[in-house]
Amino acid sequence: MKNTYKINYTKGTVTLTKDFADRAGIVNSEEYKILRQLKKDFPSFTILQKTVNASKTRESHKDLTFDRMAKFIRKFDTESLAKFQEVKEYYQTTDSYYVSVKSWFLNEYPDYKMTERAFDDMIRTIEEAETVRKVMNTIKAETESAEQEEEAA
Repeated sequence: MKNTYKINYTKGTVTLTKDFADRAGIVNSEEYKILRQLKKDFPSFTILQKTVNASKTRESHKDLTFDRMAKFIRKFDTESLAKFQEVKEYYQTTDSYYVSVKSWFLNEYPDYKMTERAFDDMIRTIEEAETVRKVMNTIKAETESAEQEEEAA
């Protein structure tokens, strides 16, 4: 095990990695014994768990599955669907299968999120316009019907 804990004599802290802290929670594990010894050796030190600050500027693609990639290509670039299948087959035997295919996809479609959002917005706008058209036709038909009834009376 390397870099599992760090002793800071200036601040009086012992900082543990998350993995080490989790394993130290198992009684009589090697990490448990090490942590007990650290507490014995440095009784006044504060035990901390290392925190990782996730980058807020880095774009997340957590929902980008193979299925979503294929659906996007089918919707916006059907000619490239065969190429997508070739890329998947090419990388299928590698350790970085998903990462490699995702990297190819993001290189081919860097604005896929914006394209999807714009398409969804356009569909929503069309649906809203269709609803407004139906309401207007209903109002027009009711108005014409009322006028005809008035003329007949």
